[in-house]
Amino acid sequence: MTRKIYLIAALLIFVAGVLITFLLLRRSERNYVNVLPEDARAVAEVDLTTLSELGMTELIKSSLQCDTHMVERLGLSTERPAYLFATDEGRLGLVAAIQDMNLLNSELQAQGHAVESQRGLKWCHVDSWLVVFDRHRVLVMECDAVTNEVSLRKQMVEMMKSTKPASLLASLDSQAGNIRLAAQLDGSMLNIPNELVDKLLSLMLKEHPILQASVSLGEHAYSLSADLVQTPAEEGETGVRTSDVFHPIQGHLGETGPSCPLFWAGINISGEQLLQLMRKVPALRTMLISVNLFFDADMVIRSVNGDVSLAVTEGDDMQTQWLLTAQLSDTSFLRNVPSWERTLSLSSIFRFQVLQESDFLLVMPDNSSFYFGVRDDMLYVTPSATLALEACHQTVPADGFERNGANGRQFFVTADASRTLPILSSFLKTFARR
Repeated sequence: MTRKIYLIAALLIFVAGVLITFLLLRRSERNYVNVLPEDARAVAEVDLTTLSELGMTELIKSSLQCDTHMVERLGLSTERPAYLFATDEGRLGLVAAIQDMNLLNSELQAQGHAVESQRGLKWCHVDSWLVVFDRHRVLVMECDAVTNEVSLRKQMVEMMKSTKPASLLASLDSQAGNIRLAAQLDGSMLNIPNELVDKLLSLMLKEHPILQASVSLGEHAYSLSADLVQTPAEEGETGVRTSDVFHPIQGHLGETGPSCPLFWAGINISGEQLLQLMRKVPALRTMLISVNLFFDADMVIRSVNGDVSLAVTEGDDMQTQWLLTAQLSDTSFLRNVPSWERTLSLSSIFRFQVLQESDFLLVMPDNSSFYFGVRDDMLYVTPSATLALEACHQTVPADGFERNGANGRQFFVTADASRTLPILSSFLKTFARR
């Protein structure tokens, strides 16, 4: 009898051990996202399943010259999203779920990379990247010549043990798309060489807003939508906040402009608040003073209130042109057109011409021309005479190029995949070489 009790107890302990091991393994597999650093500055989620099913795969492969089957060859799971991230120190990294660890191990060795084992983890150097993985997760981080590798390895081991999710993951939940991004923005992290742009962006990002963005890929086009989410203003806080300048897009200009442009971008702004922000940048303030000597730039900018769109097209001569359209809350600046004519007629720098009652042509010192005017309470500006004739007219976006996704977002861009991916690829390669 006693022997039977021991056998039953041993069997129960064995079954319990198997169950605990199974649950721990499932938990490890399920919580691979906890490998992300808790204080990550930026996190991007990439839906590998949807990307692999899209008809754009071959287009992406030919444009970016990348191996779209690399994910499967590396033994990574295509059923779970991969995550890109940036640490608070600016170090880039990647986290992904593993479908077959042996495939990953074999592929790395086949490419001539030595794989070493330490305390249940496998390590490998791939160029300037350090890779660590186990049966369920892989973590990749930058490891260049100036990196303290001992310190980095310790950090990566702690990340592989982590049970806490990255704080920015919650910001991804409100996004919809094949690629979702959340980033804590700070003007000091940009390091933009152009002083004017750097100063303007630093002012816009002084409240450290969180950027929430998503990319949706379709068969013919892709789109990017984004919002800047800010903490509420503190009591007594003064000055222009980004949320004062940029508002949710209302969709009033979604059916204006070319039906199938290279790309179409939309925002919604308060011209009054934008003008205050521009005046805080010395170079822009000086420019506004100079322009106001000839015509009322301040008054025009202040009149913009609502949706603003920018369409970039490609003409029959393969030259790109653009059309800017903006909603106006006030068109009283048109009463000053006679004053503009008199002032600009005395200038040897600019040439100004009234084409119609509310349509104008401005020729710059370098002989470049800009057509602008007002139609149905909408301002348009373009260097193209053809686009000037079409400005503000209703149009129906071509199939696959709908702009409905812009509504309710602060920033929206949609682009023709077949014509812009090669351009984007060239830009990214040039940027990477720098």
